[in-house]
Amino acid sequence: YILRPGLPVLEARLAAGGPAPGGGMGGARRQRAAVVRQRPADPAVSGAGGWPVRGALLVWGDSAAPVRVPYALDGDSLVVPVDVPTDPPGDPATLAFPDADDHAYALVLPDEGSVRWIERRLGAVTDPLLRAQLWGAVWDLAREGRYAPARFLALAERELPGEGDEQIAAFVLQRVRLAATRWLGPTQRDSLLPAVERWLARSADDAARPYGWRKAHLDALVAVAGTPAALAALDARLDSATAAGAPLGAPTRWAIVTALVARGAPTADHRLADETRRDS
Repeated sequence: YILRPGLPVLEARLAAGGPAPGGGMGGARRQRAAVVRQRPADPAVSGAGGWPVRGALLVWGDSAAPVRVPYALDGDSLVVPVDVPTDPPGDPATLAFPDADDHAYALVLPDEGSVRWIERRLGAVTDPLLRAQLWGAVWDLAREGRYAPARFLALAERELPGEGDEQIAAFVLQRVRLAATRWLGPTQRDSLLPAVERWLARSADDAARPYGWRKAHLDALVAVAGTPAALAALDARLDSATAAGAPLGAPTRWAIVTALVARGAPTADHRLADETRRDS
């Protein structure tokens, strides 16, 4: 890890299994095999072969308590036996996360079952480290082209209102900006952008939230606003003395003016002239 450039990609996938030994009557627990695999994120940088990974696999059913299993991975793959509580029939969403507690310096790509679990349960994860890791893993999956930008935006819209950690919120909002401005095609952008603009504006104006949380949403709104309604609302903010619960300072004013000019808003020229005089 210290001398070798690059980093590994870790992936885990669960296989079905039978009742675990000593599981008691009724198969209250079952043993499942999880296959943990690694590969270089960029073989041209790292070369071939794996890293000596010492980590923990987190397995968490949709209606069961989490189970952590330590493992040592020296080759390309490893089978890890896991005793897990039996989920109800028809409940396929199970998280298999091979970097619990962030002990491996690795990029984690969740499988589809884990993604379904994350989409259903992310807001109920109380550990902020794990929550941040799961957000990062979903984003890395999107960067690999295996998670649609529209799906990421929907997850952010659903989960960010309940996110109490300002650092996690800021991390996610940076990715919302990229997804909304660079990764959506024209048709998707026209369809999805108005809703994104509205929930960012609502969050920026939520007086019940702290300034840092609101300001991160305002900055994201300035970055993504593109519809006439959103640009007009941004323009109106320049007539206010406050933004996100604090005085509206020059950096935010100039960010708004720059957005109006770059996107051809009708008021851009006179707002630019006004702000130039204000700063003179």
